[in-house]
Amino acid sequence: MNKKILSLLKLHLLVIVYSLSTVFSKFAGQQEFLSLKFFVFTFLLFLCLGVYAFFWQKVLSNFNLSVAYANRAADLLWGIILGAVFFAEKITFTKIISVFLVFLGIILVIRSEKTKGDLSNG
Repeated sequence: MNKKILSLLKLHLLVIVYSLSTVFSKFAGQQEFLSLKFFVFTFLLFLCLGVYAFFWQKVLSNFNLSVAYANRAADLLWGIILGAVFFAEKITFTKIISVFLVFLGIILVIRSEKTKGDLSNG
C-alpha cells in the first residue's frame, strides 16, 4: 500500500479516537455527578484525548500542517456516525451534504499541497 495512503489512514484512525472522546463526554454528562460511571466515562474521555495528543504530534511529522488540520475536520463524519450508533441520533440529508462539503474541502487542500510539492520538486 502506498505510504501516503497508509499515513492518511493512520490520521483518520486518530480522528476517530478524537471523536470517541466526545462520545465518552456525552456519556459522562448523562451520569449522576461523581458517580462511578461518571468517573469511568470521564477517565475514558481523558484517555482518548491523551492518546490523541500523543499521536497527533507523531502525525504532524508526516504531513504539512494545513493537510493535517484539514483532515481533522473529518471528525464531523465520525461524530455523525458515532452519534447515530451510540445515541440513536438521526442522519439527515443536511448532515450528509455538510460532510460532503467538508470532504470536498479536505480533497482540495490535499491536492493543493500535492501540486505545491510537485512544483517545488520539479
